[in-house]
Amino acid sequence: MDRVRTGGFSKQRSTQGTTAKQALDDVASTIAASIGSDPRLDKNGKTWRIISRQVRGYKKVDPPTKHQKALPPEVYRQIIRCARSPRDLARAHLLTGSAFFCMRSCEYSKTNKKEQKTRAIRLEDITFRHLGHIIPHDLPSLHKCDTVSILFGHQKRT
Repeated sequence: MDRVRTGGFSKQRSTQGTTAKQALDDVASTIAASIGSDPRLDKNGKTWRIISRQVRGYKKVDPPTKHQKALPPEVYRQIIRCARSPRDLARAHLLTGSAFFCMRSCEYSKTNKKEQKTRAIRLEDITFRHLGHIIPHDLPSLHKCDTVSILFGHQKRT
């Protein structure tokens, strides 16, 4: 864990404790799958004290998580007001609906990063239905559908 934390296995100088713990968990899971016992656990089935202390120490010195601020509701109202066509209105409702259901923005938009780890929702991931029948995306009356389903595939790419 310490080598991962201090950047001994990567070009990064250091990582946060949660990343180091995740690396330990991944290695331990692989070992447990091979030999049947988890190397993180003592004979009583509890995490070794030294591992628990090390993880706690990392949490104490790591900087606090920087959370993204949510957009105010007026932004979404304005998006809906600016819709000029049925298709624009459908897009506006999908955008505001995704915010309502707490989707991460990377799930429905692209970023400027060269390598985006989260796959954005694709057109084929969205299914419109009217009275239980699937409606094609290019139908002019798409805005009259009564349900929309969004398929979330594998979110993280490695």
